Amino acid sequence: MAPVLSLPRVQGPMPPAVGLPRFSGEAARQPETPDVVDLRFSLPHARLLQQVQVVSGADKRPIEMEPEEKQVWIEKYLEACALANAHQRVGNVSGDYYASAVELEDGTWGVGTNVETSPTDRSCGERISMLVAWNASIQKHTRQPDDAHLEASQGMRVKRFVMSQATLGKHLVPCSDCQGWMTNPRYFSPTTEIGTLQADPETGRYTLWIRALRDLMPMWGQHQPSLTQRPLEALPVKVSPLADQTYQALAQTGQVSDRIRTQLLKQAQSAYERNVTTDFTQRKVGAAALLSSGHIVSSNRFEWHKRTIEAADMRASGSGLELLKRRRALQAQWWKQTLGHLSPVLARSTEHAFQAVRQTMSKALPGMTQKLFPPEPKVLAVAYYGEVPEEIPSIRSLGYLAKLKHGGPDTLLMMIEGDTVQVRSIRDYMAEIYVSATDIAAAKRG
Repeated sequence: MAPVLSLPRVQGPMPPAVGLPRFSGEAARQPETPDVVDLRFSLPHARLLQQVQVVSGADKRPIEMEPEEKQVWIEKYLEACALANAHQRVGNVSGDYYASAVELEDGTWGVGTNVETSPTDRSCGERISMLVAWNASIQKHTRQPDDAHLEASQGMRVKRFVMSQATLGKHLVPCSDCQGWMTNPRYFSPTTEIGTLQADPETGRYTLWIRALRDLMPMWGQHQPSLTQRPLEALPVKVSPLADQTYQALAQTGQVSDRIRTQLLKQAQSAYERNVTTDFTQRKVGAAALLSSGHIVSSNRFEWHKRTIEAADMRASGSGLELLKRRRALQAQWWKQTLGHLSPVLARSTEHAFQAVRQTMSKALPGMTQKLFPPEPKVLAVAYYGEVPEEIPSIRSLGYLAKLKHGGPDTLLMMIEGDTVQVRSIRDYMAEIYVSATDIAAAKRG
């Protein structure tokens, strides 16, 4: 009989069912004993490899792949899936169970699942699998002569990722924290591959989707921020195609103009010049955030420690959002108290009365309503000033700015490159943005 693609058996009680792959033909074989997890394709080797289509790139173009290579991708995906299932049996804080398999250039593989020590301290499966692979690679070279260490360090570069989770076939994309790791040129390159298995919900057939890092982060290595000696208002402006529609829409409403753009850049430049907390890295970065209220808040990067650095764009955006949310809460409180004083009846139902007044005014006087009842604040644009490409902008920061509640993938980004003001959007830097169920729930509450 032809060989099958199988996983190492995991001993212990059976975890929750994970949904085995469905292919036309012979049904998937069930576990032989109740104390064995057996996630395996039951079809003969050749038929299985024929039925899994392989696509590549952001456009999912079909490609041909050698059966042996396809088998490695699928086996590692299933191995990571088995680990995620074992993790599900143990449980964690978030209820999310991801796992990844990583291959280094020297052939070392590492498999890891997400680790959560608290609700706010989590490490994704991608980063854990990197650490497992790197440590295994280092251990292989501990007894080699010194002249072999350089070659060993080059072998620690990541060749490919296989992303999986407890449920087979779901679409996966690395979060911004993981993508931030993947911008390190020492261990990654734009051609590093990321693969996952996707299921068609109608047919149950699977597709192996392989992308390069450049498909996820198109601007990686393609930009170089710079300083300028020229007046900021005299610099030419170049707007990217992905940012143009948002830029024009904001210009029509008066939220963005030549004056506001120049003011935003000047605030970022001023923050750069007063950035003195660079004891550990000697890197200076200034940023300014334009909020939906029209306010501009600027900040610089702050170094608490060489391992603990607050990004300038996060500090500026966070300070501005906190200011506006506090003002919004105070305005709502004042209106509720005023309505309560006007009528004892309203005092017993101020929340209902507050909403009724707000809805009535929004129809009759929309402009005044925006001022009296400001909506949830958002970051419309961020301007940067400095010469640090890893932080202008930071992929990790962009992932946070793109969250549904306070920003979005169309948030504008402005910086100087070669005496030209470049206006782009988060979409230029991140082709796909990870949004969790928690983010969606927070956006609905807002």
